[in-house]
This record gives sequence, C-alpha cells and structure tokens, in this order.
Amino acid sequence: MSFRDGVRLPAGVGLGLRYAFLDELAEFVADGTSVPLDFLEVCPENYMRRGGAVPRSLFALAERFPVLSHGLTMSFGNDGPLGGGADYVDELKAFLARLAPSFHSDHLCFSATQGRFTHDLLPLPFIEESVLRVAASVREARERLGRPIAVENISYYFAPGYSNLSEAEFLSAVLQTADCGLLLDVNNVYVNARNFGTDPFAFIDALPLERVVQLHVAGHDFSPSAGCIVDTHGASVTSEVLQLLEHTLRRTGPVPVVLERDSRIPPLAELLREVALLQELYLRATQTSSAAVTKGQLPENVVAAGRVPEVVERLPPIVKSLMRSVECPSPVIEACLVAELAEEDRKALLSLPPSRFFLYRTLVRQGLLDAARTQMPEAAAVRGEAFSEDLHKFVECGLPRSAFLRDVPRMFIDFIAPFWQRDAAVPAFLCDLARYELVGFEVAAKPDATSAEAYQDLEVERPVALLPAVSVERYQHAVQEVKSPAVPLPRPTQLLCYRDSADELRWLSLSEVAANLVERLLDGQALGSAIQQAFVDAGAALTTEGLSETSAFLADLAKRGVLLGRALTVEPDRMKRA
Repeated sequence: MSFRDGVRLPAGVGLGLRYAFLDELAEFVADGTSVPLDFLEVCPENYMRRGGAVPRSLFALAERFPVLSHGLTMSFGNDGPLGGGADYVDELKAFLARLAPSFHSDHLCFSATQGRFTHDLLPLPFIEESVLRVAASVREARERLGRPIAVENISYYFAPGYSNLSEAEFLSAVLQTADCGLLLDVNNVYVNARNFGTDPFAFIDALPLERVVQLHVAGHDFSPSAGCIVDTHGASVTSEVLQLLEHTLRRTGPVPVVLERDSRIPPLAELLREVALLQELYLRATQTSSAAVTKGQLPENVVAAGRVPEVVERLPPIVKSLMRSVECPSPVIEACLVAELAEEDRKALLSLPPSRFFLYRTLVRQGLLDAARTQMPEAAAVRGEAFSEDLHKFVECGLPRSAFLRDVPRMFIDFIAPFWQRDAAVPAFLCDLARYELVGFEVAAKPDATSAEAYQDLEVERPVALLPAVSVERYQHAVQEVKSPAVPLPRPTQLLCYRDSADELRWLSLSEVAANLVERLLDGQALGSAIQQAFVDAGAALTTEGLSETSAFLADLAKRGVLLGRALTVEPDRMKRA
C-alpha cells in the first residue's frame, strides 16, 4: 500500500497563499467571482497568534478552497525542542484543528538552535545521525499534532561537513525511518542538480515516490557573488523545471502541485495565468501517467526504522558552526568552526569556497532586513544605507529569539535604539518614528475580542473591558503628523492606537490624563481609582470640569468600540464614594 493511500489529497494545482494577494483573493470569493484554483497552501506561522482581517480572510477562503498546511519553523534537525518549543507546537495543533488539513508538512533542515531562529532553511549533513535526529522529531510532531507529517527536500548550497550518504539516500532513509510523507520540491531538485552537477531526473527516479503527497514548483535566480543559482521564489517557473515536473507527475500520478512565490510577487492575475499553464501540464502528465512509483530501499549503512538516537556527536557542532557563520562579524571560515567539530567535518567545511559557505549569512540577514523594512519603511528610508548596517550589528549580537518573523522588527528596534540615541548623526526623532510604525503593525495583529465581559453599565468600583487590539504610546515627537519626507516636530505626544470593527487602524491623540487613564484600565485597575490616579499622575486637580471631560472621553471610547460597554456619567459625589 502507498503511504498516500491513508492521506486525503486534493487534486490539481494550487497556490501558496501570501499577504500580497490575500485581500484581493478574499474579495473575489466574497463577490462570487470564479477563481481557477484547485486549492490553497497556507503557512500557519503567518496566521497564528494574530487577529484582525488577515486570519478572517484566511478562514473565509478555507470555506471555499481545500487547504494544505506547510510549516516554516519546525526545524526537524534542531538539537532542541521542536519549532519554538512547547507553546509553538500546542498553538500549531489548535490552529490545524480549525483549518483541518489532512496532513502537515515542514522542511528537512534546521532553522533554529538554543532558542535562536534564522528564519531560513539551513542544510543538515547527509549522515546517519541526521537521519535519526530528524526521524525522532518527525515522530514526535506526528504524535503531538495528531496528524500525518510530510517533509520537504530543501535547496542547499554546500554539504555541511563530511557526508557518507547521497542526498537521495539521505532523503529515502528519513522517509522510511520516520515513516512519513514527502513534499517533493521539484525546483529544489533542479537547483541542487545545477549547483552540484548531478542529474535531476535520476534523483527523482531514485526516491520512494509512493511517499510523495505533494509537489512544489517555484522560480530561482543566479547569484553572481556565490556562483550558483539560489531558490529565491522570486521568478516564474523555468521551462527546465516544468519538464522535470511533468516527468515527476508521470511517475507519481495525480498529487497536488503548489506554485510558490515569495519575492517580487506579481499581480494575482499574472499568478493565476501561471497556475493555468501548470494545470494544462498537470492534466497532460497525469492522463498519461504510468503511476509506476518506485519503492526506495534503505542504504545498507543506515539504521533500521524505529531506532532513537542515543549518542549525538557530530551534528550539534555542525549546527553550531553554521549558526556562527550567520552571526559572525567577518566572513572567515576558520572563525566560525567550533572546537568540537569532527576532523572530517572541519576539513570538509574548510575546503568550501567562502562565497558558498557564507551564502546563508547573506540570505538570513537579507530576510531579516526585508522584514524590518516592511514594518518600518519610513524609518528605514530616513536611516538609508546605515539601516542595513544596524541590522548586521543586531544579528552579530545574536539571532532573534522568536519563531515568528513578524516579531523580529520589534526586537531589532529594542536592540538598536540605544545606539541611535547615543549617535549625534542619527535624527532625534528616528526612534519615535520607528516605534510609531511598528505599533501599527502590532495592533493590526492583536487578538480579536472574544469572551471578555462587557458591562452594560460601567461601575466605578470595577474594572472595565477594553478592546484587545489597543495600545497607548508615548513619544517625544509629533510622529502622527509626519508626511513623508517631513520631519516630526519635537513635541511630547500621547497616542491611542486601535483596530476598529472594520479592521482599520485608528490613531487618537490623548491628553496626559487620558493616556494615564487608559494605561491603568488596560492594567485592570477599577474605573474609579484609575480616574483618580490618572489625575494625580498628571499633577492635575480632580475637578468637576475634569470629570466631565473624562466622562465625555469614556463615552467617545465606547462609541469607537474601544471600551466594551456603555459609558456612564462620572459624578463627583460618586467619585468620592469610590
């Protein structure tokens, strides 16, 4: 029996869902527009731990299209907890329970170690120890998520250390030792074959194709500095990859094909035209498919399925050395290699061209830089070329400690702000501007209101319920008045940022008393004492006029949906009793 016999698979060609066209696609579906897609593939990390329009659009699309789940941060080759640890796996399980894909996939690589995340896919050595490490992780993921797991073959630009298996043998051994499915990325097969001078068709034919549950195709680019082609997902699928895809489909029979695009994303209409071409190829290949899938065999030097690694020796030093290569200030291979490396691994790494060895240094840093520029475009523009130098300094002090890429810009600014504040050449307003831009992204992603108790009438003796998607921010510059490329005036400013019922981001200027009040209410303080203390903190007297203004402010918050309940008139004698 084929592995995929027990897994429910959609047929045809789908698209990897991305923010760039999420809203447009959701609008098409809402309007009843016919969209020529057979299914969608979703990366859970892009939607977990967030509220607002993005997850709502996703789940609306999931009612219209079958959905495949493809993870980014499980890091099966990691020498520590899966992904971001226990919370990450538990949250992923809850997310998948709602999305209900028939299986979950992630990459055959490592992307994190000791709580530090590259947000990229780094290769493992093709050795028995890696097979055992990955197989144990896959079995753990399957048990904890309660659904079948598939691993994806990655593109890689050098073999990290000495390997005694070929890539095909390594991949086959992982699949059979872990008893998991294969998400076969055809573009990655082609990229690796081109970079290492091997035959991509022979590689495909050597795999246990009965375990293939899904195929990926994407575009790639040539890197002159590294002297190789790089899997950028930033171009259309090449004719050579299309030929390899057709060959693969003739061997596997009808399995779902996903088109991926992550950079230089064109308009949705252009992507759908590429999907249509892939659908023609899919029909042609599967109608004439022999479906004579191969059943791979474990190489003689690979252990039998089910064994759990007891002694770990070579893998952690290799992982540590590759992480150093990303973080190191200067690209010198010798400076990255840890003392615990086995001699054969040291020799193999030292024999690499530095341009290849440090390619991941470039790719990881560029990915983090792109995330920071996306969330802080104005601050990045003001800082200019020095913004990338700042990011390098951040990485060289340690990679980010979050499995979610959207958390990285905040970590970066928290790190770099003291340097900016001490540098006379950096505009005084830059920290405020960066944090202002970040808050917008953070509030847009904050959780939706769920079961918070909303009092029908507010009581001065009790706390009040506020919208979760709200934040009070204080700045030394009037950042809300910035109209690029204007410079914000140096004026202390308090702002309330919130996401309204239409998922639009709103900003409201606050007085010192109002800012104090909302902060205390957010901390769960009772309404009456919060009002009293807000005036005290501002050095203002609690007058009848002040209470009247506070009452009007609370009424305005209720009208805006920030305060979840009906505002009351705050009378002076009631305040005294509170």
